[in-house]
Amino acid sequence: MKKQKTMKLENFEWGTLGIKDYRLIGKIARKAIARDVELSRSLREPSRLAKRGQVDLVMDLEVCHAKHFRLRLREMAETKDTFSLMHDIYMIINSINRETFGWNGLGVPRFTKSSVK
Repeated sequence: MKKQKTMKLENFEWGTLGIKDYRLIGKIARKAIARDVELSRSLREPSRLAKRGQVDLVMDLEVCHAKHFRLRLREMAETKDTFSLMHDIYMIINSINRETFGWNGLGVPRFTKSSVK
């Protein structure tokens, strides 16, 4: 099995999670974007998540999971509680500082397993 490639930036190293985590993160991103599109249609507004794109959302989830809070990824991917899922998704995308990869949020995502030390 080939070793996964990583890319190190000043404050974060990309590609350090396991393949199962990346699959779950991809599933979460697709689910969140689909739900956001559905909600935006009912509100007659453009979808914020669809506009940003799946790659950006996956990257935000990776930074959150690897650097700030261990998320219960399987539970997020399989939840029927879309309110809590979307609460966490919007908290994460609004709390990640994309220059420093720091956490600028005031809260902790609901699907947090533990903090990263």
